[in-house]
Amino acid sequence: MNQTTGRFTAKINNPQVSPAEHAFQGDADRMLLYFLDNELRISATQKIGPDINEVLGFDFAVPNIAADGVERTYSLGNQARGTYWAHEKSGVTPYVAVTGTLRLSLDPQERLVGTFDFSATFGSKHVVITQGAIELEGFSTQARTPQVTGTGYMRGSVPGGPMPAPEFDATEVSIRKVAGTFTYWEVVGRHYEDLPRVQNLVLIVVREGTTDKVFDLATSTAVSVSFGRIDSFGFAHAISGRLEFTALPETGHTVGSVDCLVQRNQEAPFAVKVVFDITDSV
Repeated sequence: MNQTTGRFTAKINNPQVSPAEHAFQGDADRMLLYFLDNELRISATQKIGPDINEVLGFDFAVPNIAADGVERTYSLGNQARGTYWAHEKSGVTPYVAVTGTLRLSLDPQERLVGTFDFSATFGSKHVVITQGAIELEGFSTQARTPQVTGTGYMRGSVPGGPMPAPEFDATEVSIRKVAGTFTYWEVVGRHYEDLPRVQNLVLIVVREGTTDKVFDLATSTAVSVSFGRIDSFGFAHAISGRLEFTALPETGHTVGSVDCLVQRNQEAPFAVKVVFDITDSV
């Protein structure tokens, strides 16, 4: 089945726009449901004007979901990731879910049913999403992306973070193109601990078409940086600092550095400082 069909709705409260309240209804031809590695990706977009940036959208990434028809609850910002894309002024702002829940069931016939609500932030700005409802059917096979491990390195340190030791040296690196509300590139470095085996990752997201190479992570809407620890910690997102490239990921070879502070909810920030040089088949 090549096209995801169904319904995706939510109530949005965004104090940055007028009116602040909006009833989101995903466009029938702009829904996506597919697996990327072991994550279920869910996307819905609503076009609100003729310009390329005149859209609203939701993107979710849910790891290790079973297609058994059983409803499970995922904590957003911890067990799953969510982004609300808001049209503001002449651009689009990505609000990252920091608290909230996503309740989903996926059956063997590729039918996904669920509800969600969450609060999301971008810098000091926030939005609140309520009454989210998902009824989707059929995987978007054109968006299926196999897992591809790249070559190269991502290394540095995460001082003050949740890792037992601050040194970060990725044993797996990758570059991948991801379909969602917008198409974007993900640059990922994964550092594994043993006994027990825990995955730590640095995730860099770059919107397709981006040509700049230096970014202020406190204000940029074209890129984002997150640190994840796949246990009970979840994800922390960049609130300040710099991302610099000497080669952008869409070339298939990306080189650069991250020096930033990340924060989970309202907890104390901690630093992420890494350099990377990664080659992948794109």
